[in-house]
Amino acid sequence: MARTAAIFDFDGTLIAGYSILAFLKERARRREIGAVAIARTAVSLLESAFGSIDNRELIARGMHQWQGKRVADLDALGEELYLREIKALVYPEMRKVVDEHRRKGHVLVLASSAAPFQVAAAARDLGIEHVLCTRLDARAGVLTGKSKGPILWGRAKADAVHDFCRREGIGLAQSYFYADGDEDVALMRLVGNPRP
Repeated sequence: MARTAAIFDFDGTLIAGYSILAFLKERARRREIGAVAIARTAVSLLESAFGSIDNRELIARGMHQWQGKRVADLDALGEELYLREIKALVYPEMRKVVDEHRRKGHVLVLASSAAPFQVAAAARDLGIEHVLCTRLDARAGVLTGKSKGPILWGRAKADAVHDFCRREGIGLAQSYFYADGDEDVALMRLVGNPRP
């Protein structure tokens, strides 16, 4: 018999806001990025808001800014920022929803376009054992600024969840998906219990 999954988007769904802002703020605080990089990011955000670029391109541009950073350093920063800032952004009601699904024996999955260093600490804290996210390419532990595989946005996230559920013997018809944005409509349509 197929198992049931409870699948959760991250930014805007499990947490209030966007985790990447904590990382950008920290990089600015450490003076790792200057006015030019901040202006470039602002332009990209405006282009995305006005439809000049899609969100996959926005994410790709953001990944490029991490080029040359050590994976271990970003993992440590992710842990630090989660404890210092992002943990307080977890919606208390979503923490209860995750716990309720766990009590029912459902497979817990976090599915996000974010990078591992943005979501790993939250997944551990919430007891979500499966994480599907945008993987970053690295050479000898240093990021290249590109993704390793697809950016899990829109249809690509739906495909990743579909493939995961097939491999794990999970029935999509009885599974749940929680998300806050219209980019996740394709995945909402895959599950029997969409929770927009």
